[in-house]
Amino acid sequence: MANSGENPVILRCELVSTIHNIVKVIAITHHPMYTHIPRISIVIPTYNRPVEVRKAVRAIQAQSVTEWEMILVNNGSTDCTQEVLDTLASDDARIRVESIARTRAATARNHGIRCTNPASEFVMLHDDDDWLFPGALDRLLRRAGERPDAVLTYGMPLNCDDSGASDETLETAFAARRLAISEQGKVSWLAPEADDTFGNIAIWSPIATFAQVLIRRSALTANGLLIDNFGIADDWDFWLRMSLLGPFARVNEFVLYRRFIASNTSNNHSLMAPSVMSIRHSLKFGRDLTPSQRRVAAIANAVSPYLFLMWAQRAMANGDIRRGVHFAAVCAKEALKAQVTWRGFDRDRSFVERYANPGDATENGFAVH
Repeated sequence: MANSGENPVILRCELVSTIHNIVKVIAITHHPMYTHIPRISIVIPTYNRPVEVRKAVRAIQAQSVTEWEMILVNNGSTDCTQEVLDTLASDDARIRVESIARTRAATARNHGIRCTNPASEFVMLHDDDDWLFPGALDRLLRRAGERPDAVLTYGMPLNCDDSGASDETLETAFAARRLAISEQGKVSWLAPEADDTFGNIAIWSPIATFAQVLIRRSALTANGLLIDNFGIADDWDFWLRMSLLGPFARVNEFVLYRRFIASNTSNNHSLMAPSVMSIRHSLKFGRDLTPSQRRVAAIANAVSPYLFLMWAQRAMANGDIRRGVHFAAVCAKEALKAQVTWRGFDRDRSFVERYANPGDATENGFAVH
């Protein structure tokens, strides 16, 4: 056990881990439902996507890892989704169906989490229109075993069409390159397999979607469920809170087919902008951060437009005009938001002048004083 001089967040995580182990023992010895403990609990909320959710489930059933349970949450579907889910559950005893009235995605995920076996070691929150690569669960589990200190493990998402076709590579995939800020204020690039910490997640989330992530149950318990009042960027808030508990271990391999559709809610700038702003505001005022973490958050707010500009330039260079325009639009919005909050974070305009100097943004990073 850590001594009293250590970080209280770490102490809390260790306490929750101990409680988790006690729950596991109680579950094994006292509750007939838990005579078989799944290693992974998988939650898939769905709404009016019977074809897509069936494909997602089939990809999980085809994994070499079989020690899992699945909670399918019918989020108020009005088509044949309920019948499809019932059929999937009747054919596989590891699958259970929960039907709820139509609600927000975060609320549906939280409902599914509450229905999982509390003694499972890991949790995966899976979108209904993505599907796993063959062997994905095995790769994520192996990495988690190598990194018991990591609160979660994640792999890379392949943006693709309905058939899985894509011209992306690991070098061009989402968050292939990540900027990070040290506690001393130095901004630098991370190596491909380097851990994620608050220092880079405060700039922007390196995780595109939930299904590329395997979350350690003890960390999820310490972190708490999703907070749905942040809007469509609630996943970013979730990862920010997780990063305060420990590092994220990365698998630099594709583990998920992510169906990329320009009309998806996550690409709706009019919805995303206020959601991101509310999270930036919470970083400034509403979180229990140390002074150095709050400084990192302030610098991250200013640096984030550069990251999106870099992605836009790369997409354009690769001939992907649609994604280039998408990232350029996000860059513009992030720059406007940063301009508004720079004044609140730091009135020293010399920082803005240094940041605006392209010579400072090198491959080796640049220092912010």
